[in-house]
Amino acid sequence: MNFRATSAWFLLCSFLWTMTFLLACENVQILPPDAVQHSEAIINGQLDTKPAHNAVMTLYAEIGSWNTGLCTATLITPQYVLTAAHCIKDLPGVDEDRRVEPYRPYMRLGVGNSVNQVRASYQIEEFYPHPEYGHADPTNDIAIIKLSKAVPSSVAVPIPPLPPSKSFAHDDTQQTTKLKVEVVGFGLTNYHDSNSSGVKYAVSVNVAGVCGLPDVTKNERSCSINGSYQSASWGTFYYYPTPGGACSGDSGGPVIHVKDGMEYVAGVTSAGYGECNSYNIVVRVADYYDYIESLVEGLPVDEKEICDNKIDDNGDGRIDCKDPYCAWLPMCIAENCTNGIDDNGDGLVDCDDPKCVDKKICQAEDCYNGIDDNGDGLVDCDDPKCADLLRCRPEDCTNGIDDNGDGLVDCDDPKCARIIFCIKEHCSNGKDDNRNGLVDCDDPQCADDIACQPEICDNALDDNGDGYVDCDDPQCLDAPHCAPEICDNSVDDNFDALVDCDDPDCAAYPACKAEICDNEKDDNADGLVDCEEPSCKETQHCQKLKDAQACSYHSAKKGQRPGSAFLLIFALFLLVLRARPRLCAIRRS
Repeated sequence: MNFRATSAWFLLCSFLWTMTFLLACENVQILPPDAVQHSEAIINGQLDTKPAHNAVMTLYAEIGSWNTGLCTATLITPQYVLTAAHCIKDLPGVDEDRRVEPYRPYMRLGVGNSVNQVRASYQIEEFYPHPEYGHADPTNDIAIIKLSKAVPSSVAVPIPPLPPSKSFAHDDTQQTTKLKVEVVGFGLTNYHDSNSSGVKYAVSVNVAGVCGLPDVTKNERSCSINGSYQSASWGTFYYYPTPGGACSGDSGGPVIHVKDGMEYVAGVTSAGYGECNSYNIVVRVADYYDYIESLVEGLPVDEKEICDNKIDDNGDGRIDCKDPYCAWLPMCIAENCTNGIDDNGDGLVDCDDPKCVDKKICQAEDCYNGIDDNGDGLVDCDDPKCADLLRCRPEDCTNGIDDNGDGLVDCDDPKCARIIFCIKEHCSNGKDDNRNGLVDCDDPQCADDIACQPEICDNALDDNGDGYVDCDDPQCLDAPHCAPEICDNSVDDNFDALVDCDDPDCAAYPACKAEICDNEKDDNADGLVDCEEPSCKETQHCQKLKDAQACSYHSAKKGQRPGSAFLLIFALFLLVLRARPRLCAIRRS
């Protein structure tokens, strides 16, 4: 945001009130001199009543009997004042209620410690905003105002602009001893209180960094603030508001630097961020010294440093690129040795620039020692510097050629180890390990693997190492001689020249089992037990049994007739005895 004590809308309201064209301007209060608040600093600064700072003037609008503070400015010669361009020039397309140019006729510059206690007021003869100002950022936000008459030294002694020969560069801000400057202005002392402006305060701060004028060939508009996402315009320096800093109304005010015991205007307050509690951007006067010198009469001539003659031309004790005047010339800019850019415009990029010769990153890489010689995190062939060596060339893993001369071809080369095509196929896990569309034994890599060898089905060996021999191996299921023998069809089913029960395959088949001739069982399930089985009839056991049965039969046959006749006669005798009484009875009757 641009720092202003009041908005242009406030200014417009005050003007119209004075001209009696407006009955009331809501929420606007113009404080009388005795009501100006003094409780706080610029932001956490101190009331500034130093006589040397009488040159710090208030740029205000004199409307009727009231003074409305706009910005801060600095008397740099008796008749010329330095301020910010945005204090006197409108940006293109600015809203009507934020314009400042219509109020130039009412603008005055006053000497004093309060807007409402001006000791001496000066009209303005001419406004000279920087001709290239026109961006909503601090670029070229600097302006010269010529007073209608000179300010006597009894009223204010000018504070001259800091010439390039006495200026500071970014490296000066990075030293252990901090580079201090003093910020002075009439702006708000409380961001949330629009009535807290109008009194001169000052605060001392440390310069955090410098953004010098750019190399126009790079077409860059800003530089990073200490490597952060925040940025500052070229031709500026910046500080953090610790303990305090500028706020609205301090725009255009001086940032004073003491050099050789004398105060100089080193910068012009331009912009700040946040609620005046972030970082503040200051236009660097040394970068615009030629512009100021072209307009302002009576400035001391600043002898320029010639930046390439190895002489201290301006007597500041700094030679060539060490002089702040030269610090932002392309030839004096340090070469960033790793960004692929010609930073200093000498036509040499990174390690090709002599300024990088001592940088480790620019050292040669020994491509054979296993060490990161140049500190780029890449060792030997991984380093681009080794790319042209034969041994560092990539191996084409599919062309059958030793591309990098290490004696290893294609997948045998370690460089191909991570190539999916070269991943070893596990030949028995059911997966396509190397993603070539072929699984296990179908992959050519498995051609010599024992698991992928064919099983010879009649050699009594486990040819493929799966624990199964010959016909027990699933590979032999379709082998003719591994087909099962049907044991009751009178056919040699497995082509081994053995039919049915003659084939060992039928050994367990019930019909093929031998009949045990003396166990009283039908061993072969043919319904015949022991000696009833034809195969048993000629056995010794069955012959003995047959002979024994034959003897028993003949013995029984020989003893049957005498016994039988006797029994027959005996039976007849009994019948006769029983029948005699009946016969006697018959006769009697």
